[in-house]
Amino acid sequence: GAICFYTEGVRLVIEGSPVLEDLRAIEGAGTHLIVCQTCLVHYGLAERLRVGVVGGMGDILAAQAKAAAVVSI
Repeated sequence: GAICFYTEGVRLVIEGSPVLEDLRAIEGAGTHLIVCQTCLVHYGLAERLRVGVVGGMGDILAAQAKAAAVVSI
């Protein structure tokens, strides 16, 4: 599976995030964390990324297309 982070959601994968350790554990268990590069740059957070793989909207859409179900929160 995968969790995709875009728009304000990229704030969850940067240093200082209250859920950073939880996300590291999820990633360590095999879940792909895909982080929108454009969003990181837009919010000036690219240097603060601490977990996940930077990708583009194409990567996020591909992950959603492969999924049996997509949940948005």
